[in-house]
Amino acid sequence: RHSGKKPHKCRFCEYTSLRKYAVTIHERRVHTKEKPFECDRCKQRFLLKWQLNNHQLSNPNCARAHNKDDVATGLGKRSAKTNHAKAGRKLHQCQYCEYATPDKCILKTHEMRHRGEKPFKCQH
Repeated sequence: RHSGKKPHKCRFCEYTSLRKYAVTIHERRVHTKEKPFECDRCKQRFLLKWQLNNHQLSNPNCARAHNKDDVATGLGKRSAKTNHAKAGRKLHQCQYCEYATPDKCILKTHEMRHRGEKPFKCQH
């Protein structure tokens, strides 16, 4: 991990990353314009899962409804409870990108990455 090598490569250009997920996002954002996450209420599509989640949290008309099948299988149990509690709550917007979250502390940590701050030291 600390070798400096970036093993994951974009299928379309010379972009590389340590993280496969970063390459996936790069490919969607820059090359394919794919938006695989769709709101089942308004049909708006999103590049990233957290964008869909934030959309559902900030828009009461699109908040996920409690689904008895989800509860029975355990799927969506936490998100249904979270969305119910947080629907309509203010979202804190990142000043550097489109990211938004209802948790101000998470936003502060997110913004530190944009500024290149690394408050958590690697122990290895």
